Amino acid sequence: MIIRLNGISKRFKRYERRTQSLIERVFMMRRSKFDWLWALKDVDLNIEKGAMMGIVGVNGSGKSTLFKVICGILKPTEGTVAVDGRVSALLELGAGFHPQLTGRENVYLYGSILGLKKEEIDDRFDEIVSFAGLKDFIDNPLKSYSSGMVIRLGFSTAVTVDPDIILIDEALGVGDAVFAQKSIEKVREYNRKGTTVLIVSHILNTITSTCPETLWLNGGRIETRGETPAVVNDYLQYLRENPHRLDGEKEQGRGEETLEELPLEITSVEGYDAEGRECNLFGDRKPIHFRIDYISRGMTGGAKVQLAVQTERGEIVSGPIAVPFDISSSGEGTLELEIDEPPILNGTFHFLFSLLGEGADEDVLNLYGIRSKPIAFSSETKGFGYVDLKLNLL
Repeated sequence: MIIRLNGISKRFKRYERRTQSLIERVFMMRRSKFDWLWALKDVDLNIEKGAMMGIVGVNGSGKSTLFKVICGILKPTEGTVAVDGRVSALLELGAGFHPQLTGRENVYLYGSILGLKKEEIDDRFDEIVSFAGLKDFIDNPLKSYSSGMVIRLGFSTAVTVDPDIILIDEALGVGDAVFAQKSIEKVREYNRKGTTVLIVSHILNTITSTCPETLWLNGGRIETRGETPAVVNDYLQYLRENPHRLDGEKEQGRGEETLEELPLEITSVEGYDAEGRECNLFGDRKPIHFRIDYISRGMTGGAKVQLAVQTERGEIVSGPIAVPFDISSSGEGTLELEIDEPPILNGTFHFLFSLLGEGADEDVLNLYGIRSKPIAFSSETKGFGYVDLKLNLL
């Protein structure tokens, strides 16, 4: 195991009234009332080398605290932590940077915090700047950077230290889509080489398309851990049944936004062969017919059904692909989709369907009802990889 957490608990003082000045602190110290807030409670977690794990949970559930305990920023109140190897963490936007310094100076500052020597940063500097795409701005002060530029520079620096463990807290959701995709591919590349990757994100598509396994934290405790589609479905169901928990416990001061009952939700997904028989095993380039049942709760007009195909390890084979459709009225509805000749070789693949309102972003507030349908393929074609491409000589 590269990460071993045994009985981890972490608590913080929560004051009824925070003192505002030194005089208040001196004269009111004994009268300052507080109680204890447990950010983590009795967490046992073992993670193997080379794992790629997502972590979900509402704000205030302990995700960031867990990361800070793993990388040694916070010492647990109870329990033991054992981490083997170099940790590279992107925990907060701009953490480790100084706004008055230039991008170049911040690369050296942040690199030294991550444990790199000056000579090592010299050797990797061009690679860092190239990946971040900030060659024309690298000598400008960081205070002139946009938030996306800051995270690009931080991510590029963090992933060039050859880490054994990468911790990413929401960083993949900041910046433009092109850099986000490039970052995900970089993380996958490191993972294929054996690096352990843990990703916290509220953008559930990032989790479902990247991580084969997901951990759900709830109130500082592990609610469940398992295959990503199942954990994400349980998490979304929890949010529907507990709308006040979307932004954490009210008493923690995390806000009172709510997640209403989903206006559009997939209720079931089934696969059928060419003869209309329900089927989970398909042969060479045999068409797959999908029937998707959904329910609309007041939503009408344009919407999209989205499909992504991934391996059992979470590697994306195709997608996400979106197809528009119209909802004429509230209530139950059915969509029928067909993949004519899927060029997929042997193995079991997860077909992840979700619904989106027209023009919606792909986040937890409008990604409706992710459903996974495992489909097995049995091909007589001998080859490597996941797809069987047909090549014709012209």
